Amino acid sequence: MSMIERVARALFDIDYKKEPEREHLWLDGKDFYKASARAAIEAMREPTEYMLNVGSCHEDPEERYAGDISLGIKGEGDIAGEVFKAMIDAALSEKPV
Repeated sequence: MSMIERVARALFDIDYKKEPEREHLWLDGKDFYKASARAAIEAMREPTEYMLNVGSCHEDPEERYAGDISLGIKGEGDIAGEVFKAMIDAALSEKPV
């Protein structure tokens, strides 16, 4: 199952969790939920400064982050951001996990 389908299923489950016979509902709404999942994943492609800082830390990120992105070794945030974007791009490729 691709990441897009995994997220689509999660969104579908929010709407139809209590439906006992819901597979036909999934088949009818699959394209909508996959488009919604793709949009949600694409919206995450640009990490926040906090995410970059956490991604570059080698210690407890909550102790290191104080609203200052300059914490950590210079350049690590850039590397973390590129890795994060590559992972989001992989998720969007729809290749199975």
